[in-house]
Amino acid sequence: MQESIAVCLLKYFLYHNQDEEIKTILQQAVEISEGHIQQITVIFNMDLRSWSSAAGCSNRHRHRIAGSYRS
Repeated sequence: MQESIAVCLLKYFLYHNQDEEIKTILQQAVEISEGHIQQITVIFNMDLRSWSSAAGCSNRHRHRIAGSYRS
């Protein structure tokens, strides 16, 4: 969530900025933050089974992680 807010603020500053040197820095910061958001999205969209297996979770724990409390 912090990166999303950062992108919004950086774009706001970029829009209202009048200094060309600062504009370059702000553009780079926006690109970096957007890259972080893409990376975070990939991590959160990973297959639950592969993540929980990598974490050493049993089938019982996988269901709990997924929100289902079946044994």
